[in-house]
Formats: sequence, structure tokens, C-alpha cells
Amino acid sequence: MSDILWQPDTQRIAGSRMDAFRRDINQRHSLKLDGYPALHQWSIDQRPAFWQAIVDFFDIRFHTQPDAVLREGAEMPSAEWFPGATLNFAEHLLRRRDDAVAVIAVAENGQREQLTWAELAEQVAGFQASLRAAGVGRGDRVAACMPNTWQTLVAMLATTSLGAIWSCSSPDFGTHGVIDRFGQIEPKVLLTCAGYQYAGKTLDQTAKLNEILAQLPSLQQLIIVPYARTPVRKRASRITKPWPMSACGKIFINPAANRISPRCRSIIRSTCCTPAVPPACRNASSTAPAACCCNTSRNMVCTATSVPVIACSTTRPAAG
Repeated sequence: MSDILWQPDTQRIAGSRMDAFRRDINQRHSLKLDGYPALHQWSIDQRPAFWQAIVDFFDIRFHTQPDAVLREGAEMPSAEWFPGATLNFAEHLLRRRDDAVAVIAVAENGQREQLTWAELAEQVAGFQASLRAAGVGRGDRVAACMPNTWQTLVAMLATTSLGAIWSCSSPDFGTHGVIDRFGQIEPKVLLTCAGYQYAGKTLDQTAKLNEILAQLPSLQQLIIVPYARTPVRKRASRITKPWPMSACGKIFINPAANRISPRCRSIIRSTCCTPAVPPACRNASSTAPAACCCNTSRNMVCTATSVPVIACSTTRPAAG
């Protein structure tokens, strides 16, 4: 066996969550598990007790309580964990509301953005309200063709908070790859960016986006994230909403619906869906903060400079 390159010292081990969990197990079950190997073996020998301890220690909040911790069959694949239980994934990830840093996003060009836990919750509340306004609810599908950004994370949390189903693909997927993935789930909403960065280049995906839209008849809403603001003018084939970057109050849990809901209402106003096209939509080089959207019944043109500012507050991610 090769030499150990590194191992934590006693103080670091004692300060870890794993060791806190071990001590909690010892206290709850009057055990003397002296380290990780012993804890691991106990988790194998006492499977129901171990997983119930996980629920208790990490305060997993079920909306519907399980009928049992574990129902085991003759073989492992037939095992049922917490049968009958329901919970909300996003609820658990959004518990914190303090000013500690929750997310750090660094783009390929070095641009750095960060969100605190409080700002993350506010962003999720704002986007959640927009999804609800678009008619998204439990069981609906929201798809995203997005890079790994904080906006993608916010959209995922907002989607799952409503009990809707989230599916995501990378923008470097080919047209048919995206259609094959999203065509199976029939999404109601598509979140995407007009361009993305790769290997030092900004790549426009306007043409690909329009091909994808033509093959998704279930789509009711297209949301454009101003991630890589390409100067290419584009024409979309559905009503387009801009990314709701501003935030909306608190999030609270609605146990009856098993989903998270905002306490305040957020309205997205699309100034480009009228015959008067704003300057930012006429001039592709403009950086004016206009909220642009497209409506093919009027053959309007949008750029990737859409920046919405309509909601209950105007909290934005702080630059790190």
C-alpha cells in the first residue's frame, strides 16, 4: 500500500460534522463508536436506525410522514426507503437566511459574482413568483439550456420549490441532443441564454435556439438570461420573458401544497411586446437596461441585452 499523503489531525476530526454525527449516535443509542470505521460498520448492521438518525440529526422535514424507515425485500434493489414520505428538496437547501456567502460564480473570463444565503432566497422567491405567474405548478416541467451559473441554480430551486420537474442541458449540446432530451418531457417553460463563452470565445446560439423552439410545441414561455450578451440580433418564435433578476420578499412553506410560495407578488413587465420597440431592441450595440421580449405575431426583434428590473425589491448579487 502506498504511503498516506495527508490525513486530518485530531482537532480537525473533532470539529467535523461527521464526528459530531458519531457523537450524537453514541449519545442516542448508548454506544461507544470510536471512529469512522466503527460508525460505517454500524450503518451497515443497523440500517433503519442509521437512516432515522440521519433524518433526526439533519432535521429532515417531511410534509407527509413515512410509514417506515426501511422496507427490505429479498435483495437490495427491492428496498424501499421512507415509503409514503413527501418532502420538498428546495425547502431544505433554502433554510439559511443570513449574510454568509452561499454561492460563488466565476465565469471563464474571470468575472466573479456571489450570493449570500439571504440573497439566494430572495432571488429564488422572485423567480418562483414568475414561474407561478406563467402557470407553473406541481408536476409541470421546466427545462434549461444553460451553463453552470448562479441563475441556473436559482431557477432549479424555484422550480423544485413548486413541485415542478427540472431538466437541464449544457448550451454546448447540439440541436438534436437538446430536442431529444426536452421533447420527451414536454416542458412548459424553457430557460436559456442567447450566447455562452467557451475557450475565450463568445458563441451565439440564436439559430440553434429557434430550431429548438420549433420542435417544442408544449412550450409556453421562453426566459432569456443575459449571460453572454452577444451583439447578434435575434428573432424568437414564442413570447419571451427576460430573466427576473430582482427579488421578491420572503419564501414560506405551504404544507397543504407541499411547495414553497412567495409572500409578495412579482410582476414581469415586457416592454418589447408592443408595436413601440425600445431603443435597446432596435440597436443591437445598445446597453440600455430595457426589458425586451419577442412576439412573432408582430415579427419583433430582440437582442441579448434584456435586463428586467420589475419586482418587489432590487437586490442583486454582490460582486466578489
